[in-house]
Amino acid sequence: MDIDAYISQLATFPRPSSVADFTQLASWIEHNLPPTLPPAELRTLHDQLHARMSTQVEVVEDNQSKKKYVWHILLTNARLAPAVAASSWYMYAREIMGGKQLAVEELLVAASAYRWSNDTRGWLRVCNSLVNRLYRASRYPAAFRLGEDVLAQPESHAYPYELAALLINLAIAYTDTLSETTAAKATEYAYQALDYIERAHQQAEISLQREQAFKLEIFLLLGRVAQERSSNFQAAEQYYRQANDIISADPDTFGEQLFYVSLNQAILALRTKHYALATRRFDQLAQAWKAAKNTWATLDKLDLRDFYLYQLCQAVLLNDVPSARQHFAALEQLVPDQPALRAELQSARARLFVAMLSRADFSALTHASLSDLVQIADQFQHANQPLDAALTYLELARLAFADPEHSSAAPGYLQQAERLLAANVPQRLVDVELYTCLYDPSVAIKRIQALLAQLQADKDFVRVADLATVLGQRLLADHQAAAAQSRFVQAIDALEYARAYIRVSEHTLNFLAARRTPFEQVFVLTHQSDPLQALQVSDRLRSQVLVDELYYHDGFQSLLERNPQLSELHARRLAYDSTTLDSTLVSVARSSYQPSPANTDERKRLEQEYIQALNVAQASVDEVAWLQPPTLDVAQLQTMLGPSRAMVAFQVVQQPPAKPELWCIVVTDTQITPFLLVNSKDYSPFLRNWAKKSSLFSVQSPLASIDDVQAELADLFESLITPLLPHLPSSIQELVFLFDEQMPFLPLHAAFAPQRRYLCQDYAISYAPSAWAWLHCIKRERQRPLAAARVLAGWSPTLKHVPDELALLEKIWQTEAHLDSWSREQLLAALPTAGLAHLACHGRFDLERHPRFAALDWNKTPVDAHDFYSVQLQAALVTLNACDVGQYGKGMQGLASAALVSGASSVLASFWEVDDECAPEFMQHFYTALLEKGFSRAAALQAAQDAFIKATGRQPHPAIWAPFFLLGVTDPLPQ
Repeated sequence: MDIDAYISQLATFPRPSSVADFTQLASWIEHNLPPTLPPAELRTLHDQLHARMSTQVEVVEDNQSKKKYVWHILLTNARLAPAVAASSWYMYAREIMGGKQLAVEELLVAASAYRWSNDTRGWLRVCNSLVNRLYRASRYPAAFRLGEDVLAQPESHAYPYELAALLINLAIAYTDTLSETTAAKATEYAYQALDYIERAHQQAEISLQREQAFKLEIFLLLGRVAQERSSNFQAAEQYYRQANDIISADPDTFGEQLFYVSLNQAILALRTKHYALATRRFDQLAQAWKAAKNTWATLDKLDLRDFYLYQLCQAVLLNDVPSARQHFAALEQLVPDQPALRAELQSARARLFVAMLSRADFSALTHASLSDLVQIADQFQHANQPLDAALTYLELARLAFADPEHSSAAPGYLQQAERLLAANVPQRLVDVELYTCLYDPSVAIKRIQALLAQLQADKDFVRVADLATVLGQRLLADHQAAAAQSRFVQAIDALEYARAYIRVSEHTLNFLAARRTPFEQVFVLTHQSDPLQALQVSDRLRSQVLVDELYYHDGFQSLLERNPQLSELHARRLAYDSTTLDSTLVSVARSSYQPSPANTDERKRLEQEYIQALNVAQASVDEVAWLQPPTLDVAQLQTMLGPSRAMVAFQVVQQPPAKPELWCIVVTDTQITPFLLVNSKDYSPFLRNWAKKSSLFSVQSPLASIDDVQAELADLFESLITPLLPHLPSSIQELVFLFDEQMPFLPLHAAFAPQRRYLCQDYAISYAPSAWAWLHCIKRERQRPLAAARVLAGWSPTLKHVPDELALLEKIWQTEAHLDSWSREQLLAALPTAGLAHLACHGRFDLERHPRFAALDWNKTPVDAHDFYSVQLQAALVTLNACDVGQYGKGMQGLASAALVSGASSVLASFWEVDDECAPEFMQHFYTALLEKGFSRAAALQAAQDAFIKATGRQPHPAIWAPFFLLGVTDPLPQ
């Protein structure tokens, strides 16, 4: 072919716009230019081609056509002088990439030149860079095609180092896509890369340090794939451990990678809902970052943004508003000089608000001014997020209706919401009608009833509950008590059915706390006419989250064994729950992060599958653990109480706008007696302030005099104990107290009577989360054999009397104590086989954090509530001799209740600080009575308390002996 014909035909090729186009053009040039030419002829041909094609470029006015001819010249020149063109174009491409620009065309020229010069290693290097640039530009199909073509060439496998680098890039590209198939491909290529890296090291192509660097990158990649794409969390943790092993072996070289490994491990803990573990890892990460920030030079603001962003998401998941604000402030301080990211954060602030709203946590939100919310709604509209803007306008309407000064603005906000919804998401227009019926006092009852019927037909249970509650209040105001009670019962039933769809307890805490009204109203309406129903509805409100967990932990696991067909339902629930973090990330930082699944359609699909599985299960199985809320069997409860034991349940009734009242229900084997204990006048001044003002809860700070503390405890006796004594038969020897979640913990066992006696001297005292939970723990203990092992362990470096305590107990227990010898893992492995367990160490409970962060400090490694949830206990008694571990937060959540849920029948714990010097003697009294004298658990605790109170030559301060309390079963230990 002569030069003119060559140029004429070359001009028919368009400018290449893809790798395939470029490959086709290069192939044509390959077949239409002589394979070899003498240097003189090569130079002549080069000059002629360049001159004639340059002339062609000059006469073309269209810019795209000019670019086409330029690329034709480049490729032709590369074919004519491949050895020169290959390296020069590769270096030029790398220079362009150094400026963070794409250099795909330049790399394609270099790749073709290397291919024509038979330099396979150079060709592999360029292809590797090409795959990297293509997937970074989101051109995934092109990256995959190129990678597959390279792998198909037999000669490429002779260069294991270059091929490993290519495989890693391909694995990363597949990881960035969103399907199980690509996840499998990513894993396959990562494992192939491991093989080639080891081969490269064996062939002395790379050093051991370089090999370890590659392996570290691969293990991080495999961890991401297992965690984010395959939901194989166990495998992910194993990969991160392998990465940590490499870092630990050479911290000077790989120390900076610790940040990424630790961050991924923290994210993994979030995905598996081990929030306490995630927090622990975030704390460790923060300490490592603080210690090494001068040497970790390559960490940029995006890395730290991820660090703070995930902590922010955890705070949202836990409805922990103070922490959310703290992490958000850290994000804002991170980017003061980046306007684009600052705008992104402002949008995230608005999304954070809506994320909180979606969890019904109105009380925990900052009570933002109406002007702040208007600004947030405007941000959403400017960002083209109409649904979020509409939800904010609905919240504005709610707040305006509640504020007499702004109530006139409420209809306008509703109109704004209606306009946005009608234009964008008309299926959500029911929200406007709902808010109108919920908060506009002028709406007619018939209109509320019509909407309620529609929502009931749609099985929209949360809205049914809210609207039925409002309708009940309206009917009650019209003196229609029977009709009102019917609506409140409807609300309760809807709420309990809705709980089936919110199985993650961190979400249900505020969901339930915000919807107490129907339970309280039914209690008030029935306490005289139907005490049994009043007790049942009161218990349904009490510790709902803890009851759900007990029921799920014990009921559903055995149900799965009996009904294998429910395994699909179980799998669907886990799949649906696993999207929680992803959806929160999308809500909080939608513009900057695309997690898997990255869109709401995937979450909706999982939710629909889960709900369908729920409906199938309900139709085919009589008892599904979280579909059928547990009902208290009052007759069985009274039988278990017997003639010598009484249960005293407290019930807070708030009924806004009236002030709260405290009611009491005394249950014996023959009677149920509800009555008003503390009226609205006396409730707040006493109960709200007693725990805050009391000087009882510390043994480390200077104690108030025993006379002052006894005066405080006398007030406690006079207010709470004196009114209920007339309702206790003379045969009663033991009291089981049930607190309401709205009450602080009150040490009623230490209440001081006018006769100068503590209540625990007249009655054996214990506590329980609810009547159902107490009954359930008794039945669970009686249905299983007693484990034979006894776990007696402690950790004592800063507690000098723990060794004395364990030495004393070794004799009584007739077993060996493990002092400062067991690791956290050894302890958790031993607990499931224990019939009795006694743990002595430091403890902590942070009121500012989620209650599941309560922990034992075990060799500087916390054993927290989540650790207890992860093991299957069968102990009749677990004693936690550590400061503060008996405290609880929302939903009665804490370390002691976690032990109860995980299988312990009863827990002895301390609600405040423990006196290390006195603890050995106290525990000796307790276990002597329990194990040698055969006392019941409650009576053994009473004996220990009484021994301290009556000790000759001293009058121990209640702060010393009163912190210990018994939770759960009080009977003698099973034989």
